[in-house]
Amino acid sequence: MEERSERATWQRYGVAIALVLLASLLTLVLSPRLTIPPFAPFYGAVALTAWYGGLGPALLATALSLLGISLFALEPIRGWSTSPDDLIRLFSFLAVSALLAGLSASRDRAEHALRASERRFRTMLETANEGVWLIDREARTQYANDRMAALLGTTPERVMAGSVADFVHAEDVALLRERVGNNLAGRAEEFDFRFRRADGGEVLVRAGTSPVRDGSGRVMGALGLFTDITARRQAENALRLLSEAGSALATSLDYEETVQWVAWLAVPALADWCVVDLRDQDGAIRRVAIAYADPEHADLAARAMHVPPSAAVAGPVMQVMQSGIARLIETIDEGMYAGAAQSAEHGAIMRAIGATSVIIAPLPAGGKIHGTMSLMTTASSNRRFDQDDLAIAMQLASRAAMAIESARRLRDAQTAEVRYRGLFEGTKDGIIVFGPDGQCVDVNPAMAGMAGYSRTELVGFPASLVACGGPWSGEDDDLLRRDGQWRGDFELRHKDGSLVPVESSITTVQLPTGPVYVGVLRDISERKRFEQLQEEFLSSLAHDLKNPLTTVLGQTQLLMRRIGRGESPEPARLESALEGIDTAARRMARLLDEMTDITRLRAGQEIDLHRAETDLVALARWTIEEHDRNAVRHAIRLVSDLDELRGYWDGPRLERVLGNLLGNAIKYSPRGGEITVCIAREDHDEGDTAVLSVEDRGVGIPSGDRALIFERFRRAANVTRFAGSGIGLAGAKRIVELHGGTIAVTSTENQGSTFTVRIPVTRKGQ
Repeated sequence: MEERSERATWQRYGVAIALVLLASLLTLVLSPRLTIPPFAPFYGAVALTAWYGGLGPALLATALSLLGISLFALEPIRGWSTSPDDLIRLFSFLAVSALLAGLSASRDRAEHALRASERRFRTMLETANEGVWLIDREARTQYANDRMAALLGTTPERVMAGSVADFVHAEDVALLRERVGNNLAGRAEEFDFRFRRADGGEVLVRAGTSPVRDGSGRVMGALGLFTDITARRQAENALRLLSEAGSALATSLDYEETVQWVAWLAVPALADWCVVDLRDQDGAIRRVAIAYADPEHADLAARAMHVPPSAAVAGPVMQVMQSGIARLIETIDEGMYAGAAQSAEHGAIMRAIGATSVIIAPLPAGGKIHGTMSLMTTASSNRRFDQDDLAIAMQLASRAAMAIESARRLRDAQTAEVRYRGLFEGTKDGIIVFGPDGQCVDVNPAMAGMAGYSRTELVGFPASLVACGGPWSGEDDDLLRRDGQWRGDFELRHKDGSLVPVESSITTVQLPTGPVYVGVLRDISERKRFEQLQEEFLSSLAHDLKNPLTTVLGQTQLLMRRIGRGESPEPARLESALEGIDTAARRMARLLDEMTDITRLRAGQEIDLHRAETDLVALARWTIEEHDRNAVRHAIRLVSDLDELRGYWDGPRLERVLGNLLGNAIKYSPRGGEITVCIAREDHDEGDTAVLSVEDRGVGIPSGDRALIFERFRRAANVTRFAGSGIGLAGAKRIVELHGGTIAVTSTENQGSTFTVRIPVTRKGQ
């Protein structure tokens, strides 16, 4: 019924006025003819007004009724005089009318609260996340909310017009009757159930049903609350599928066998068909697995097994394999068969399978696509893939791909292990592997030899047994653990107690058993000696430059003082001073040229000879005179039957060769003595050869060092007390070789040495 609050105000108050007027009229008309209480019509007017209009109109009707009673019900009619009895009756009327108005107001409040409660309850039912279904004893629908209709894929009106059986699979009707019977017998239940949706699909629900009783306690029907668990059940099935697939993939390293097992897991849990195609490392595509739900399709599967995708046809499988992007085809039509068919046989196989929807998922792992996994549904299952199925398929494919990658990596690792062991054992650099606790895990033969221990003597012992300093002490240890790597030099303690300087690169390597540190060590003893000799060379060069520079400065200052005093220098003295300056300047130039040549040779560049006609006898005589000035304890003499010996040579560099030999003869003959320079000419059929030799009576060269002294920064073991760089003879040898000649030495320790240079006598243009 329409609520009073919904009626227009004028209607409610108008009815009050009309009813009071009607009561007044009835009192005037009926009182003379009928014996009725004079106030009765007005009681009726107040009561009706309270029922129709509520409290306000009822109070108005009461007030108007008092006026009407005074005018038309009390004697004298239309008089205003009242007796005490009339007053009592008026107060009684007023009290009764007030009571009626109060009862009306109470009823209004009760009805309003009831309607509000009904609205809240209905709102709760309509907006509930669960489906609500109320049925009678015959399972006919009495009420169903919108959520229930949505679960069934239809409208609330369609649900209201039918019964529960209209939305149940035929094979589940017996179970439905059992469940409803339990409710009608007074038992509440909770269970999982499936309904058939209006579109033929199914929805899985968690049901909570209970009996509905009337006021007398008799069961009138049943009320059910239904929660959609389709997605949850699918997720559980997907997790179960992925878990079983993970277990299967972990049980075998034969990835083709494993992939076949995974394909059977996907069918029929996820699809009706599953096909796996792999791309080998050489690019060839093979079909390695196929699974099917219907046992009668065994022959069809065997035919399909021999028709792998072809790179010549850009079908869906090849597109996914090339792009690495999964593809969901929700509906397959005839045009797709025609476009993807590689041949008539292939097209016939696809049509025989009759896929209705397809998922093609790539098999990505290790930064590459190993192949694809194709999942298909058919009309036999009446299923269609959606985005959730695509996500599950991609997870399944990803796990299969990781298993394939792991198997291939294991195979590669076994190959690499053999290769690594060969490199580890065969490298010339020492390799040590130690753990975070500093214990040695492994060493290669080079490392063992470098330290003088056997492998068994080192493995299992602290690396600090042989390591002094480096990352095994102080801040360097913290640096290695913080940064995971360390580079630098330290010393190895040899088993005999000697120290071996090494340069090292140590890196953290993560192994399945935990991190280890791998250090590659290189013996730098030779480099250290080289650096020392290099330092000595620079010191010697500075000393050699300082002497002629002192001569130049001395002669120059002497001449400047004489000029400053106004003295005219004597021609003989001036000539002698200038000759001294010229000699010193030439010596410095030779030293700088020698330094330049050494620098070029160290950089891997060749020396450029500047050939010109040169008299070797004159060159030797001039060089001997220069060295003889400073050789106080030595007598240098030139022995030659030739007045001159001319050839097309680089004179300054040959002068440097002879100067180096004379300088060594003087240096390594500390007691003085005679130094002999011989020049001769040898005639040969292939051409003449100039022979230059320098003989001294010095300390000589040990036999074991004679082959080494022509190498850069190498010196004989018995001359360490003499200053020297070890590069002069190396440079001299290279100059002689560039002239096409040779240099050799004969020596007896403590008796002296003879260096002999042989160079072809060439002419310009030769």
